[in-house]
Amino acid sequence: MRGLNPLTIRRTFAGIAAVLLLLVAVVVWTVVIGPVSTDTTPGASPEASVIAFYVHIAAAFGTSFVLVASVTLLGQRRWPVFAAAVALLLGLTCIDAANEFAKRGPDLEQATRALRLGAGAEALAACLAIATAFGPLWHRTRQ
Repeated sequence: MRGLNPLTIRRTFAGIAAVLLLLVAVVVWTVVIGPVSTDTTPGASPEASVIAFYVHIAAAFGTSFVLVASVTLLGQRRWPVFAAAVALLLGLTCIDAANEFAKRGPDLEQATRALRLGAGAEALAACLAIATAFGPLWHRTRQ
């Protein structure tokens, strides 16, 4: 990445991470909430699950906003680290929900796949958020 401005690198990483988080939020909203809200498996609590997924969506939107705003408006390095921690926690909640839904049978198979892909995308977004915070430092050490 020689010749690129370090701020451009940070903005690019932050933008890609924010888009990944927003895509996962949209997938959860469109693919996961429908089947989960109609889950009739014994012991299932679809109302609580739907509320938890709406909180997940709100956290993903908030994290995306904080990540982009920290790079474009504030220029600080600590907020992308917090955004990375939240993205990792969101990914862990996706893995936990996917493992639980996998036990319930084929009715939630599509939701399980979507949550596992979402967990991977959120882990990638967390890595990009860390690169947003520390990427220009790597750029300086190479010169």
